[in-house]
Amino acid sequence: MSRRMRAMSILLCVALASAGHGAYEVGQRWVYQHSGPKPGSFEGEPIDGQRIAQVIRHDPNDGLWIIEERYTNSSDPASRHHIDPNRMVIAIEIDSKDGPPARLHYDPPVPYEAPELAVGQSATIETTLHMDSPAFRIPIHLEIERLGDETVATDAGTFEACRHYRTTSSATIDIKIAKVPMSEERHRWLHPHADGLVKETYRREPVKFLTWSRPAYEASSVLTAFGVEPVAERPAPDHPAHDHDERAGSAVIPLVVIAAVTAVAGLLLARRRSRL
Repeated sequence: MSRRMRAMSILLCVALASAGHGAYEVGQRWVYQHSGPKPGSFEGEPIDGQRIAQVIRHDPNDGLWIIEERYTNSSDPASRHHIDPNRMVIAIEIDSKDGPPARLHYDPPVPYEAPELAVGQSATIETTLHMDSPAFRIPIHLEIERLGDETVATDAGTFEACRHYRTTSSATIDIKIAKVPMSEERHRWLHPHADGLVKETYRREPVKFLTWSRPAYEASSVLTAFGVEPVAERPAPDHPAHDHDERAGSAVIPLVVIAAVTAVAGLLLARRRSRL
C-alpha cells in the first residue's frame, strides 16, 4: 500500500459541522486532549496526544474557509477541510510527502459539525464520496440525532447546555467479488462560546473482508484551549479544491470507508501478483 494511500486512509474522517453560527475568523484555533486512535484510522493504533484544528485561510472570492486539522503524536500529514459560508464541507484536502495533495469531495456536501436540529429531532443525509484519480465512488448514509443538552467540564472551562449530537454513518463498498459493510458512531458536544466542538467520542465498528479484518476501537477528544493565534506560514495549494480534477467533499467522511477501500485494493493487488 502506497504511503499516499495510507495517509488518505488514516486522515479522512467524519467531522460533522454546526450550521448557522456565522463566519469563522482566520487564526481561530482549538486544542483537544486526544485519547485512543485517530478517528477512522486504518490500523486503530493509539496516538494519545493533542488534536489541533485551526482556521488557516479564507477565500473572499468563493467564501470558503479552510480549517486544518492535525494530531501531535501522529506522523500523518495534515488534512484541510474546505467549508462554505453555511458551514458545509465541500472538500477535503490531504497533504502527501510523495506528491501533490489528495482531494476528495461529497455530492451533496455535508455539515462540518452538525445540522440545525431541535432536541429530539433527527436528520438523514445521503451523499456520495468520490475522487477522480484514482476513480472511486462510495454512497454513504448518515443519521444525525440531537439528544438532550448537557453541561461539559473541560480544562478550557465548563460549558453549560452543550448541544449533544449522535451521528452514525454507514457505507458498503461493492468490489464486484464482495460487498464490504462499514459503520461508525460519534457523539459530539458543541457550544457557541467555543464556536464549535467541545467534546467528541468515537467508535468504529469491526471491519471484515474475506481473510482481512480490523477490530472495533474507541477514541475521544476533549477541549483544553481555544482562541485566536497567528497562522504559521505554510505552502498553499495551487488550485482551490472545488476547481481541481481531484476535488474532495464534505467533512462527513467515515474514515473507515477510505481505510477499507485501500485495504481491499491492496488485497486484490497482492492476490493478482501471486497469480502472476
